[in-house]
Amino acid sequence: MKPIEKKVLINAPLTEVWKALTDPAKIEQWMMMPNNFKPEVNHEFNFHGEMNGNKIPFTCKILEIEKNKKLVYSWSAPFFEGNTIVSIMLMGNSNGTELVLTHSGFAENQKEVQENHSLGWDERFVSKLKEVVEIG
Repeated sequence: MKPIEKKVLINAPLTEVWKALTDPAKIEQWMMMPNNFKPEVNHEFNFHGEMNGNKIPFTCKILEIEKNKKLVYSWSAPFFEGNTIVSIMLMGNSNGTELVLTHSGFAENQKEVQENHSLGWDERFVSKLKEVVEIG
């Protein structure tokens, strides 16, 4: 299945965007989920979300990290099979920071799950992250 891809230009310095992606308090502001994130390869962390009144744990593990450039982690939840991969790439430019998120690895029978994740990334990543970083 084709990966989810989201691109956003954030009117803020690269270092501020990186902080929003790697500081647990900042992550909670834009993901709207408590977490125990640490920016270390092999660190396992969780997001604690809610969907339709049910608590949902998202289990993740950092696979790659390159400060101010790249963050890659696995992403799984009890309602779909296996792990998917979230990859976030950053590039600073004169207008701020260009950010590309790719979420891949959904099974062919997970079309609805993938569509829901795509909507979630639009709501959280594209709009809320941008808002949190640009407004401060």
